[in-house]
Parts: sequence; structure tokens; C-alpha cells
Amino acid sequence: MKTVLAYSSALEFWRSSLSDAGLPRARCRACSLPEHMPSIPRTDVDALFDNGILSKPIHVLTLYGRRNRATDLAVHQMYVLPAQSLRATPFQSGGEAVFVTSPELTFVHMASLLSFPRLVHLGYELCGTYAPDETRPYGVRSRPPLTTPEKLEAYLDKTERVRGAKRARVAIRHVLSGSASPRESILAELLTLPYTSGGSGVAPPRMNASVPLGRRNSWSTDKSFFRCDLLWPEKKVAVEYDSTLCHTGAERIAEDAARRNALESIGLTVVTATWRQVENYREYNRFARILAGHLATRMRPRCCDYSSRQLSLRSELLRFDRHANAIKKRNRGQFRRKFAIRRRVSRPALVMHRKPFAFSLFKNALILRVHEFLLRCGEFPSNPATTYDISGAGSDPHPPNSAVRPTPRLCAPAAACARPTPDTPRSACSTGSRRPRRPR
Repeated sequence: MKTVLAYSSALEFWRSSLSDAGLPRARCRACSLPEHMPSIPRTDVDALFDNGILSKPIHVLTLYGRRNRATDLAVHQMYVLPAQSLRATPFQSGGEAVFVTSPELTFVHMASLLSFPRLVHLGYELCGTYAPDETRPYGVRSRPPLTTPEKLEAYLDKTERVRGAKRARVAIRHVLSGSASPRESILAELLTLPYTSGGSGVAPPRMNASVPLGRRNSWSTDKSFFRCDLLWPEKKVAVEYDSTLCHTGAERIAEDAARRNALESIGLTVVTATWRQVENYREYNRFARILAGHLATRMRPRCCDYSSRQLSLRSELLRFDRHANAIKKRNRGQFRRKFAIRRRVSRPALVMHRKPFAFSLFKNALILRVHEFLLRCGEFPSNPATTYDISGAGSDPHPPNSAVRPTPRLCAPAAACARPTPDTPRSACSTGSRRPRRPR
């Protein structure tokens, strides 16, 4: 009996590197579902978990959706399966191939689990040229698009009684193809979503579209064309998103400047956006109004609670930014490697190793405080010649002519730490402390 991965398990498979080429990209003739939950051997279940692609529980799709006591499987039910809804995978279960739902059906299934902004963001991911991958330096892996908005709309016309199809039809209207990173998708969503959803209501652009320079402007650069992150060809306006990681350094800044000059030479108005302008609420509103002015439009939200809708949309998109989490993990790893912080090194040992001089000053001040406290309590001799041994051994056990050098001792005269009495003049006090007040 064959096994069909669905819902979250299917999404995890399409985000893995196994879906970049091979069997998952080819059409599959299988068009039927197993009647009952498949009896996957324990070894095959462990193999699916050990490869690091799927997580527990594994979501499978059946015709009747009957469940048993297995805790590693989550069974879902589906009565009608449209054509071209399954893809083959390189996995094996009980000698038979393991199938996965197509990207179009996975989008419909996830519509019943995700919110509207997250569903639109998933559509950008499936129709874009990237996939989240925490093993890569920037948390993103380049790949060919899995589907297009046109294919999603054509597939949704076949699904009428599938759970999540209604919400998927609403979300597919705002999905754009060609996104190259999650943050480009977030920026496009904030700009193009309607006012009722918290967006800015800007006309949808073309993402990563090529702009040919032509022979007349070939003198401005060595390249024949450029790709703009967001492009409005009718208005001749382009938005370039400069990330904090990929657009830093003297060489990269010089390349970006030459790129903008070349685009402006052909009559394009280039507006630059950074992550600060996307993350900061006020900076984004200023950027959106500047862009709307270049597009000859005005932002006129008619919602009385537009600010609260904006904040809810931003919190929904920025909270699940996988790219930002990957950057935080990478930066945390660099910090640990830079300062050589290991689990076996305790905190006092680390302080003594990094700042020995500061630690010695702190130790000397602490000893003086303890010595002063003992003088107040009367438990320490007030003879100025008496010294305080750090080791706590009392008298020096080593004679002067001994070959063994004694441990260093910090000599703190008692007169230097004792508080002055009312009869002692102020100049005679070596510590310089104020004279205590006399009781009234």
C-alpha cells in the first residue's frame, strides 16, 4: 500500500534539496489514494526522520482517514483527488514508492492551517526562486520555481470540495512570481496588499524582471541587462532592496552605485529600500509615501483602524521571518568563535583570562573591604605592622632563606583602613574619608 505525504510533511519535502530536480519535478500518473492508513515499517519511519527532512508526526493522506494508535503518523482524509495532484519521491516504504502532494495541492492544504498573510507569503515562496535552508550562510537556497500563480489558479478551478480551497482562492490574487528572497516577498506584500489587510495598496510590480540597456546606453556599464527587485515598467520606477549582509563592503557599495547610475541613465527612477525601512513602522510609511509619489498615486486608506491592521500584518510577517532567525544563529556562532567561549570554561575563569588587571583590582578592593569589616567587629588586631595573608594561612610558613617562594600577600595596614575618630584631625586620615557625624 502506497504512502502519500501531505500538509506539513509535504511542505517540508518541497523545501528540501530533494525537490530541486529529479522525480518530484516530473508529472506523475498516480491519481488514487490508499483507502486506509498505510502500515509503514518502523525502520522506514526512522529513515524518514533520520534524514533531517521530515519531522514528527508524518502527515499522510488517505481516502477514509481511519487512524490507529500510532503516534508518529497523522492521518488526513480526502474524498476527491483532482488530476495531477501527486508527485513521486525518492523514498521507499515497504518496497513501494512514497508519493507527495503537488505544490498546488500543498498550497490548498496549508490554507486551512495558515493565516492570510502567511498563506500569501507561502505562495511567494512556491512561485519564487528561493527556499528556506538554515544550512546555507544566509538561510536561503536558490532553486527553480515550483509553480506559478497561473498554475495555482488553474488547479483551484478543479478543486471545489477540498478543504481550504476557498481561502486559497482569495490569497492567490495577491501572489506574485519571481521573488528571490523572503525579505523581498515581505516588502512586496507590505506594498501590494489592500488596505483592509494592512497593506499600502500599491499596484503589483514585476519581481526580478530584466531591464535591457540597449546600444545607446551600453557605455554606462559592461553588462547588457539588469534585474530589478521590484519594477513598474509603465511608470519607469524600480525598487532596489539592499540587505544588511549581501550589500556591505566597499566593493559591493561601488557596484550598487554603478548599477543605480546605469539604471538612471535609461530613464528609470530608482528607490532604495533597506531592512530598517521594512522593519521600522515609521520608516516604512515614509518609504511607501515616497514610492507612491513616484508612481503618481496616493495612499488613501479608508479603514478607521488602518494603523492597527498595519501593525498586525507586520507582526504576522516579521515574527516568522526564517531568514532573520538564521542570521541571529549565525551571528551568535561568530560571537562564540571570536571570544573563544566554551561550555567547560566557567565565568570567573573567563573573566580572569580576558581581563586579568581588572580582576586583580576587584580582588584587592574586596580584600580591603573585608579587612575593614574585621576591624570594625574587633576580630582583627589593629597593629599596623600586621598583614593580611590572602591564602588565609596566618603566619608565613616559609623562612626568608627558603628556596620555595611564598605566595604573594597583599599588605593592608590597619591604620590605612581604620575610620578616623572624632579626635583625629582630617589630615591624619590616610583614606580621605569624611568625619562621621556626632550623635545629637
